[in-house]
Amino acid sequence: MTVSLSGQNPLPLAVITMSLTTHAVANPQTGVPSAKVESRLSTAAQTVLKWGLPLKRDPLSPSTARREARRVMKSWGLEDGILDDSLLVVSELVTNAVQYAQPPISLSLHLSHDQALLIEVIDGGPSPVEDEWTANRPADEHGRGGVIVDALTSGAGEINQPHGCVHRWAAVESPNGQQP
Repeated sequence: MTVSLSGQNPLPLAVITMSLTTHAVANPQTGVPSAKVESRLSTAAQTVLKWGLPLKRDPLSPSTARREARRVMKSWGLEDGILDDSLLVVSELVTNAVQYAQPPISLSLHLSHDQALLIEVIDGGPSPVEDEWTANRPADEHGRGGVIVDALTSGAGEINQPHGCVHRWAAVESPNGQQP
């Protein structure tokens, strides 16, 4: 297993532990994730709320992910600042999975007691061929997602599993840990 980390601040071990144990359950016949993302938290990660969404490897998946994540985060009472930053991070992580990875693809959100939000996108690993849309775009029109994610999060990273799945995660913290 390979773990890489980036970001402005060290990430709490609890967030890393959530990423290592969160997974999408794929339908063995189709390879498409089931309607559920399961989590097994092995430390005092303090997750209060969690939500998951299976996604297709489709150009419309980033907008679907943003729309559904917005609905869920609003229902959780997240303030506008963290909501806007989180939606941009969701968009970047899902777009990268759609463009560069194999299915299955899933998005999950984990909200902690102190209003820190863990955003996780799990995919089937690197695609052997580049997405057609990406391949036809000039180099200066893409490739900035990692910079955007790093700028908006307190930590981000990637965990490459031996079986090929890749977990990309980012943590967005509420200013001053304010409760909704």
